[in-house]
Amino acid sequence: PEPHKNAVGTAALDRDGHEGTSSVDATDQTKEETGTKWVAHPSLNRSSKDGRPAGEMHTANIITQNVEGYMRVARDPEGDGDFRADHDYTKLEAIVDRMEAKNIGAYCIQETWDYGDEFCKDIGRGYFLWHHNYDERDTREVEGRQVRRGLRRGVAIILNQEFYDAWKEAGSVEPVTSSTRREHGGRVIGITLKFPKIDSRGKKIKDSKGRQGYLNFFLMSVYMPSLEKKLEEGEVQPHGDFIRNELNPILRDAHRDAEIIMGGDINASIGIRVDADEKVLGPNGMDYRCSTVTSRAREDDVLNLLTQQCMRVQNTYFTHDEYATYFHKSDKLPVMYNIFATSQSIHKRVRDCKVVDSGIESDHDAVMISITIATMKYKARVVPRSTVSWRRIFEDPSSYQQLFITELKTPVDADTDYSTFNEKIVGAGKKVATVVEEKIKGWFELYSSELRPLVEVKDRLCHAIKRERDETKLEEMRAEKQRQQKVV
Repeated sequence: PEPHKNAVGTAALDRDGHEGTSSVDATDQTKEETGTKWVAHPSLNRSSKDGRPAGEMHTANIITQNVEGYMRVARDPEGDGDFRADHDYTKLEAIVDRMEAKNIGAYCIQETWDYGDEFCKDIGRGYFLWHHNYDERDTREVEGRQVRRGLRRGVAIILNQEFYDAWKEAGSVEPVTSSTRREHGGRVIGITLKFPKIDSRGKKIKDSKGRQGYLNFFLMSVYMPSLEKKLEEGEVQPHGDFIRNELNPILRDAHRDAEIIMGGDINASIGIRVDADEKVLGPNGMDYRCSTVTSRAREDDVLNLLTQQCMRVQNTYFTHDEYATYFHKSDKLPVMYNIFATSQSIHKRVRDCKVVDSGIESDHDAVMISITIATMKYKARVVPRSTVSWRRIFEDPSSYQQLFITELKTPVDADTDYSTFNEKIVGAGKKVATVVEEKIKGWFELYSSELRPLVEVKDRLCHAIKRERDETKLEEMRAEKQRQQKVV
């Protein structure tokens, strides 16, 4: 039978609404655990507890986007924002509308253009906001005058009810953020989520010790610095300093059992895979790297970080028509600045990662990643193959192979599915070349007629030694025991 078109990836709609295939390296789609298959079995047509058909994998969608401010601000004729004018939160409301309409579990935001820290703020309709930036009163001196810190910064994460429950399950831990006491505040926020492992029937999946199993995620929104056009004397580009002193420690200190999901604006063109052994980048994406020394150093900083943390840029592992998320204002050069990078160990759960039109009005396009949260777990029926001499069938085409083909033709037709076909192959092999296995006797069983009397004598001697109190007789009995042991 013809395999499903999304056997490796998933059928997806590209940005123009056409159906395409999201493919991923098949070698990376590994099993969840040895001896256990994680699949959506098509024969299950009952419904799960949350209303999904049984057997359907529960896939969570997460979006990342540089929204260029989630508040609407007045702009001058050149398009620059006037932050002194009144502004409103209609863009934030639009984000919630999109999350509700597209069933988005989490929204990672960069450049909120808002101030202060907000932890678990209820923004209505079952959605919650975590926000981080400098306080509005924080200032720094630039060319002899005081300016606000974090003017075009701010990062946030919005969760729907399901992801909010996962945050509660993780202990309602406060978010991890970049330090506002240094130069890179308002650039990193991360929260811990804990999803109970539940199969597609709504049944809890337990671990090897019988306890409830969990999927732990560390979800991050990251806004990396861009290149500074003007540097004061003694200053260096902020990218490397930000990675070494802010981002890398946060990633390093993440819970060891948590899978990292980082949505961010990296402000760097990292290209695609150039080495077959490379694990960070895949074969898809935008094959573009900057030519200037400063820009290449920034890209190398990002790739070195992802390599050290064993992460993968998921945008580059799936085939789509569009990868650009931003166009430079000067030369309109398309670049892929917005990415999802995850732990390598979670790669097997990623179903798709692509540029989407589900974001809000901004100069950056949104990127969405789809991750399998819960699946149907079942153990395949074990078919004993040790009784079939496959080598005999393979090496003797004139007799055994012909008989095997004849046996196989009868029960198989065009409607036979893969599982049934596999069983028919084993059944035909049994009929043609069954090997009768004999139980091999152990060395003791082979020589039991000779060994058993000697062992019984030695055992009686051991018991006698325990009861004997005469030292002279004990010495004689111990010598006899050693002799009997050598005989045995």
